Amino acid sequence: MWSAWTIAIVLAVACASYAVLVVAPALAHGAPLWPYLVAVPLVYLGVLAIFVALYFLLAWVHRAPRPPEARIGFAATVRLVAKEYWTLAGDMFRILLYR
Repeated sequence: MWSAWTIAIVLAVACASYAVLVVAPALAHGAPLWPYLVAVPLVYLGVLAIFVALYFLLAWVHRAPRPPEARIGFAATVRLVAKEYWTLAGDMFRILLYR
């Protein structure tokens, strides 16, 4: 649960920073709003990508030795990371609202 709240707080800070540091100055100079609204999901997905990368990096650094028959290949590793990323991206709000 702490991981979900940590991600939620970082997402809120990232979106607020994006609004204050990027969007507000651009709008003050007369830029249209729609490109910045379109980019909000990219900020969300980017922050989640950083979290997933950090989680897997920590798991790799602190991994236990495995026998060769228990190891997965490169393609399976990429598939595992991609599925974890898309699962987290799709279920983040449901994770936060879970008691």
